[in-house]
Amino acid sequence: MLKRYFFILVLCLFSSSVFLKAEVDSRIRIAILPFFARGEMDKDVTEQITENFTIAMININKYSVVERRLLNKVLNELKFQKDDLFDEDTVVEIGKLAGSQMVVVGTVSEIDYNYFVTVRGIDVKTGVIAFARKENCRKRIDLFPLIDKLVESIANDRSSTESSDIGNFKNSNKRK
Repeated sequence: MLKRYFFILVLCLFSSSVFLKAEVDSRIRIAILPFFARGEMDKDVTEQITENFTIAMININKYSVVERRLLNKVLNELKFQKDDLFDEDTVVEIGKLAGSQMVVVGTVSEIDYNYFVTVRGIDVKTGVIAFARKENCRKRIDLFPLIDKLVESIANDRSSTESSDIGNFKNSNKRK
């Protein structure tokens, strides 16, 4: 009798772990490249913005985010530095090497005491921009809540969160 209960318990645990793994695998796998500082923007703040964006994307639980160490390994392999600005062909190559479906790139700018953050999600398979967002604020301290607002906007956009949409954009949206 005890063996039967033990067997049922093991079966339940195994079933739940398979279900959880399937749930994780259904999320879009993304690589978030270090955001690029423009204008008078401080590079340390830009690194912190990238980190906060990454954490926010993980916390919405709609994406599986490539670990930073793996991404740094890919960037080192391609001989890129944190400060390099990436063109879309390079982004696609980085995404493929990192095993991601989408790569997110961003910029943080300061112009005349105004702060701007832009992010784009690029489908690795097609090179199509799956989503693009921009926000701005007047105080540096407002950059961090701004990141949460950007991520919430991305999460609420059906086309940027459904893995079945990745790679299925109309040809008219493709880069030339």
